[in-house]
Amino acid sequence: MINEFSVSPKPQNQKARSIMLVMFLLSGIIIATSFSLEKYRGVISSFSLLTLTVALLLYTKYISVKYYYEIMIDDDGVPLFLVRQSVGKRSSLLCRIELSSIVQVEKENAAMRKKHKKADDAFSYSYCPTLFPENTIRLYVVGYRAKSEIVIEGNDEFASLLIDYAKTAKEMSRQDEE
Repeated sequence: MINEFSVSPKPQNQKARSIMLVMFLLSGIIIATSFSLEKYRGVISSFSLLTLTVALLLYTKYISVKYYYEIMIDDDGVPLFLVRQSVGKRSSLLCRIELSSIVQVEKENAAMRKKHKKADDAFSYSYCPTLFPENTIRLYVVGYRAKSEIVIEGNDEFASLLIDYAKTAKEMSRQDEE
């Protein structure tokens, strides 16, 4: 039996927030310094723009975003895995896959993730709220048109639940075909 639920992972560390604050501070220092210089003011100011861009990128990708991983049953009775992104009051659906299309669920740490080589014919997606997360879950998905690798965050219990639900969904789809 597949139960519908939603979970929102919390960031595992504060690296994104720390780096963002340092980049904002560095940008302010560089701007203040560029006002006191006679030569190379434009070059120095461009470095400020670069650090400001990095800070804003970190803010929009990791700090202001909240992810939701959901298991739901659609109107046709097909179990789905969804990833939603919420920024302020706006919510967007980023990922919608059938649970039966998940062929493998793999728990990995940072070293395993770094060594991982993506298949040439697969798309790769990361829906992690943490910059450089320590532990992640990689979903291998084979859909109608493409193969995908989806990296999400979660604990061992969540990974086991996804494995069980994927098996149950495959059994349900086989029964529907017969």
